[in-house]
Amino acid sequence: MLAERLRALVKKLMGKKLLDEKEVEELIKELQRILIASDVNVKLVFELSQNLRKKAIEKEVIKQIDAREQLIKLIYDELISIIGQKEVFEISKNMRIMLVGLYGSGKTTTCAKLAKFIKDRGYSVAIIAGDFDRPAAMDQLQQLSKEINVSFYSARNRDELIDKINTIKEDVLILDTSGRNALDEELINELKYYSERYKPSINFLVISADIGQVAEKQIQAFHSAVGINGIIITRIDGSGKAGGAISACKICNAKIYFVGTGEKIKDFEVFDPNKYISRILGFPDLETLLKKFEEIVKEEQIEVSEQDIKNLDFDVFLKQLKAAKKMGPLSNVLGMLGINDLPEDLVVKQEEELKKIEAIIQSMTKDERKNPDLLKNRSRILRIAKGSGTKEEDVRGLISKFKKAEKMAKMFSNDKNMQKKFQQMFKGIKF
Repeated sequence: MLAERLRALVKKLMGKKLLDEKEVEELIKELQRILIASDVNVKLVFELSQNLRKKAIEKEVIKQIDAREQLIKLIYDELISIIGQKEVFEISKNMRIMLVGLYGSGKTTTCAKLAKFIKDRGYSVAIIAGDFDRPAAMDQLQQLSKEINVSFYSARNRDELIDKINTIKEDVLILDTSGRNALDEELINELKYYSERYKPSINFLVISADIGQVAEKQIQAFHSAVGINGIIITRIDGSGKAGGAISACKICNAKIYFVGTGEKIKDFEVFDPNKYISRILGFPDLETLLKKFEEIVKEEQIEVSEQDIKNLDFDVFLKQLKAAKKMGPLSNVLGMLGINDLPEDLVVKQEEELKKIEAIIQSMTKDERKNPDLLKNRSRILRIAKGSGTKEEDVRGLISKFKKAEKMAKMFSNDKNMQKKFQQMFKGIKF
């Protein structure tokens, strides 16, 4: 994995007491191996290496007191130079978007993700099914449109669809097109048909992060066919070799606007090179974490009041647990905190523990949730354990943890300075 190996390199660098030219050269060669193994373009890797060598040795960075930190900053800057700067996606009324890409790139799901992103910013959106080759594509797109509550349009053929498009009144239209296993003449002709008649404001090419070094040829081929304005990279969360897709964008001067970070509709982000590089190097991304938390609080209408803090019960506990679950996979959340490369079995165990806690609380009666003191009764504990499919010691363990949380909550409710700090961090939530 690219991220794991880069973090190991940073850790190795931070473990060195002194840096000399030989050690810097060894680190650069190791960085080269990591990037090339992750499908980063060889020419870009060579340029990056030359720049690092020049800045670290010729500018005598290695002789400075904070040489390790300086070298990490140089690595960070050079990786950013490969990706480029953050692109701003400007939405406007009467915008027509067309998504193109090969079969299996995640194009249809990306249509829905992009539609939700635009809808959340106050625009009416219509998703249009233009893929007449894959029968399941229309059904999938219609189901996704219903899930995110946006308009859906389809037709029996392309000509009929174009006629229908000209009557659509929504602010932004997103057209899904066919995909193939390769960019053949039939697909090119179809994309040209849509380009000439649909007249898109922007063409997004959707490519998978694990595409490898063929990404460059693919971007150039699609650009020659219809003109590509931007790139959306999917599956960037599960690929250890996203370097091919990212470096190809640099070579082709194509701008990355969005990335898909998972299978769910909400797993979609504006691509921020600084945050991306920070994450793969193992640095915290608290800004994104807090933003996600604020969005979930708003969507789920979660409000933790001062009274909830003073009188903590299992209903509040469950409310907080559900909010935490919606943050996404535990490994992603930990990654944003700068906690990376934990053993997979440990992460899975923690996720299973959270599911167990939720099952236990949901097996309680309303009175038991509101009044945890009722759980001193063993018969109640046995009933909850049976209902949640857990053991007696699991229920007792949760009660013990709850008592500690309750004690901390009371301390927090009496500490006004701490409350102010949390209010600044989590705007919109009352403490």
